[in-house]
Amino acid sequence: MQITLDIKETVVKDFGLFQIQSFFEKQLQLLELQLLANKITDKLKQSNDTNWEFELENSREEAWLEYKSSFLNSIKK
Repeated sequence: MQITLDIKETVVKDFGLFQIQSFFEKQLQLLELQLLANKITDKLKQSNDTNWEFELENSREEAWLEYKSSFLNSIKK
């Protein structure tokens, strides 16, 4: 799909056409990622058999303990 936009000539002169195109491409990629994240969030909320907040907190705690252990081991050397 192609979209046509009216852009002031001064903006094109100041930034350049390539920079403007790159900016919009990155913004569209970000929007696509946000849509995917929203879909994942909705699916997670719909699955009632798993307590995701509990799982997240457990994973966070495990990661912290692993990091702390690794960090302390590197200091002792």
